[in-house]
Amino acid sequence: MLILEMMNRSICYTTIALGYEYRQHAKNLAGDIEAMSPQIPFVILTDRPKEFGGFKNVIALKHRIQSVGLYHDKLFCFGECLEKYETVIFLDADCRMFGDFSATRNWKEGLTAISCCDLLRQVTLVCKDKEIGNMQRQLTLAACAELDIDMEKCKFVFEGIFVLSRCGQSGSDFVNTWKQLRDHFELHGLYDSEGISIGLAAQKSGLQVYHYKSNYSDTSEHLNLNTVYKDKLFYKYLLSGDDAGLSEHLCQKLTECDSMRKKTAQIPFHRKIEKKIMYPFLKSIRALRLHINKKKTWSFNRT
Repeated sequence: MLILEMMNRSICYTTIALGYEYRQHAKNLAGDIEAMSPQIPFVILTDRPKEFGGFKNVIALKHRIQSVGLYHDKLFCFGECLEKYETVIFLDADCRMFGDFSATRNWKEGLTAISCCDLLRQVTLVCKDKEIGNMQRQLTLAACAELDIDMEKCKFVFEGIFVLSRCGQSGSDFVNTWKQLRDHFELHGLYDSEGISIGLAAQKSGLQVYHYKSNYSDTSEHLNLNTVYKDKLFYKYLLSGDDAGLSEHLCQKLTECDSMRKKTAQIPFHRKIEKKIMYPFLKSIRALRLHINKKKTWSFNRT
């Protein structure tokens, strides 16, 4: 591990890497960060910290799954980092970096999302499953009522890459509100609602939400894909035909990253058995624990 005195203490990268597959992804990302941002610490919450001992700028912290569906556990990355660093950059473990992403912006005070949209649009138009869409909408409306916030002022934040900077007390409020929203959604069986929860928590805690492109005057049209890869963003560009401005070399690198991500996802057979049997079982245990303790947690009623 790199001597802490040599690290940039004002900014860090962070991710969560639980399970064999995501630890492998995180190792690839750690190698990228070590090469592209060698002075910036990379804080990883993981079930096996010792596996990251060979990386100079990695701070690997032991983490036990807290959320029912795992997805919301990334909030603990901010819980660990906001007290120590002025700017915290969250990257999903399966992201890859081609340059120093931390230097692509003079990060504004608040939350910067690499992709975001109006929350009202997200919960009314996007969901393809009607039943899930209705439940998502009802739970979001209930949360807005309980938090006394206007959904029309809230954003849906893509949870794979986003940044919190110079938040002060609002950062702690953001994390605590996100925890409450996690319990609210998970108590009703909605486990992958991070983008909604992040947007609601930001609004409640007074954090301004900025779009990585449109809210920065120094933007470059393809800057995000020039410096960082995330599969959902990559596919979005390809499907929209918005890859015309990317160089052939960069397109090749992005394609290689996508192939490597898929290869890493092809876990050994015994890991597949573990994932198929143990993960659902442990998820059920966590859900049961949440329901048993629901009187101790803050939750909402459906509207």
